[in-house]
Amino acid sequence: MANLARPRKILVTTDFSDMARQAFPYAGSMARRFDAELHVLHVVPDAEIVFPSAYGVPPASREALLAKAEQHLDEIGLGDTTWVKVK
Repeated sequence: MANLARPRKILVTTDFSDMARQAFPYAGSMARRFDAELHVLHVVPDAEIVFPSAYGVPPASREALLAKAEQHLDEIGLGDTTWVKVK
């Protein structure tokens, strides 16, 4: 049997939809199991920056968009997220 390297970094891409949220428990479990870093990538659609009121985000600022992403992560409920970093 081949000696497989353990993952050191795990990337989860998300749009925070219900379907995408299903990946978080698996990714979190793998990250804890392998003591790996968990990276979450969420790309903000251009429309959200141009028409922020339509998406419930205050006029686009980096801080407001990060706060919205952190809110989504809180809603997902990964449990103890002290090991999750939002940049």
